[in-house]
Amino acid sequence: MEREDVKSILVYYGNIPGMIEAENQWYKQIEDQYYNGLRSPRMDGMPHGQTSGSQTESMGMLAANAGVSEGREKHFVRLEVLHADQDTIRGCLDALNGIYKKVIFNRYVRGYSWAKISVKMSAPESTVRSWHDRAVDKLGKLLEEDVLMLDELTSRASRAR
Repeated sequence: MEREDVKSILVYYGNIPGMIEAENQWYKQIEDQYYNGLRSPRMDGMPHGQTSGSQTESMGMLAANAGVSEGREKHFVRLEVLHADQDTIRGCLDALNGIYKKVIFNRYVRGYSWAKISVKMSAPESTVRSWHDRAVDKLGKLLEEDVLMLDELTSRASRAR
């Protein structure tokens, strides 16, 4: 696997928590806009208008016309894919040697500079960069061996940049 593809996957991995948060914020906005207005103070799970039935019906029609149901389905699929990708990449990272894993984690998850990583790991910057290159190569081999549909993961990672 090419180093640039592995780096792209690592950047994607570092961005997954933010992507999950953005998905959840989008979903909360949709819920607030279309669903919370349909509920009464009873909150028994059944849609009730605050006033007459016509408001409830119009809100339901508005949500249906806006494709909210399809959007909700896509939201849950996107979340499932993000969590699966995160677990897959984490599994490969867990198989790395401790030093290599630490370099990758500090660089791509925490976003540390080479200088900061070298201070944290008490090693010269050139050594840390060498560890990084070896870690990327090893991770690439692990991804090739362990990940089904690696092309799809690589494609999602490159689109997410």
